[in-house]
Amino acid sequence: MTSKKRKSIFKRVFLGLIFLSFCGIVYVVGRDFTLSSAELFEIAQKAESNGLFKKAERYYLLASSAQNNDTAKLASYYLGRMYRKGGTSFPINGKKAEIFLEQAALQNVPRAQYELALMYDTGDKIPENKIKAIKWMNSAAQNNLPDALYGLGVWIERGYFGTPNMDKVLTLYEKAAEQGHIFAMTSLIALYSGGFQGLEKNQERADYWFNELNKKNKILNAEKIGNQEKEKK
Repeated sequence: MTSKKRKSIFKRVFLGLIFLSFCGIVYVVGRDFTLSSAELFEIAQKAESNGLFKKAERYYLLASSAQNNDTAKLASYYLGRMYRKGGTSFPINGKKAEIFLEQAALQNVPRAQYELALMYDTGDKIPENKIKAIKWMNSAAQNNLPDALYGLGVWIERGYFGTPNMDKVLTLYEKAAEQGHIFAMTSLIALYSGGFQGLEKNQERADYWFNELNKKNKILNAEKIGNQEKEKK
């Protein structure tokens, strides 16, 4: 085989590979436009769980701009959360996290409101803004999110709003604890047992939450053991 023929074959193979790659791209892009928002979201979640963050980013973006509002706002939240946490070969991006979490928060996604509040409170990857932090923590608490109920209670107890209103603190902790929030239960036990912050001691309530905490821990331990057994199999 002459050198000229070899070059011709290599050229045709090379052009063929380029053509196949182009066809593959066209197929993937075309397919993406035919998928429902739920399917796009599902692909993104699977990709994220497998550490394929760039693929997850692509499909979350597609899902976040879909017509299905419920899926779109969840996709915005997961995308914002991913930018906040980062991952292997996927750098943290505070500005993008803020944009997408706020996009979800404005659509009343409690977890997005809560995480945005935490970011603004401490200046986590974005400029600190206590006013926005309080706004979004209040919104998440109004949506009855346990973490937000507890978080708002902690802020009140620490004096974020002036002299602590301990009746309000107890109410928030109780609401969170009723949904199984362990830290809320622990705080209630301490407050009721010791009579902190001018509260009267209430051993009955302290004992109640102590028992509830034990029940919760037993459930969590049982679930942990169950998951470990599944992994062995």
